[in-house]
Amino acid sequence: MSAFLFAVMSTIWGAAFIATKFGVMSVPPVFYSATRFVTAGMLIFLMLKLTGASVTIARRDWWRIALVALFVVIVTPSFIFWGTARLPSGLAAVINLAVIPVGLLAVGMAVGAEPPRPLSIFALIFGLCGLAVLFWPRIAGRVAGSFDELAGALAVAVGSLGFAVGSIIARPLTLRYPSFVLSAHTGLWGGLTATILALAFEPGARDAADGAWGWPAWLGWAYILLPGTICAHTIYIRLMRDWGAARAGMYAFISPLIALGLGAAIFDERLSANDIGAAIAMLAAAVIAIRAPAARRPASAE
Repeated sequence: MSAFLFAVMSTIWGAAFIATKFGVMSVPPVFYSATRFVTAGMLIFLMLKLTGASVTIARRDWWRIALVALFVVIVTPSFIFWGTARLPSGLAAVINLAVIPVGLLAVGMAVGAEPPRPLSIFALIFGLCGLAVLFWPRIAGRVAGSFDELAGALAVAVGSLGFAVGSIIARPLTLRYPSFVLSAHTGLWGGLTATILALAFEPGARDAADGAWGWPAWLGWAYILLPGTICAHTIYIRLMRDWGAARAGMYAFISPLIALGLGAAIFDERLSANDIGAAIAMLAAAVIAIRAPAARRPASAE
């Protein structure tokens, strides 16, 4: 069953970059992301209440819920959506889905959840080399529109690292609470916070609150809400519990191929030889990172 859920999650998140691109071309990205999390959280809370399931979180875990919401619901999608608006969707997917497994390994080693094995260190160095190959032409100004693309690529990388940090923080919670309960709390409270911040500070967010986005943006929003957030995000939480964060991150091998194929077919996106070489290096680092021996399963209580 876990393998089937993994395949579903990988496919959904591969196509999510296309849906995101449709939205952020006409709607402020932070507001666009935040509203789907608020809606997803409310829908999951309603479902849990109707089924009589408990949604209570122990007081000792509130701080961890808040941190997971901050990194996974606010930082990650805000940076990734902002960056995707400035990049080909396929390239954004490659950066995101290559940085996450290596980021999980780096954060895990930093907090002691992953021992610093030679293979793990090699994966980090190899991944950083891939990122350097990707960013250098834009830093040096040799790519047309390089500053905008550089900012977008850096934003996607930062958002991906935020997801890695949030995943490591969330792992103990996945052993104590059902995945839907965690999705409801992090989605609703994180989404509400991000929505308030967007309305206060993001240019165009207040104007977008009238909902006049156009059908492509609404279609993309519906996709990242239902399969992308309620389904795939909840599957990811379950796989983190069952497999661990690094192994659950194996979707990084499948989702970029889906995103690249759809980006070429729908938006006629093409990557340069430099981008392809960097993507191969980063995905190779992700393979090495995930093939490294898994960390010990944490205790279910602290």
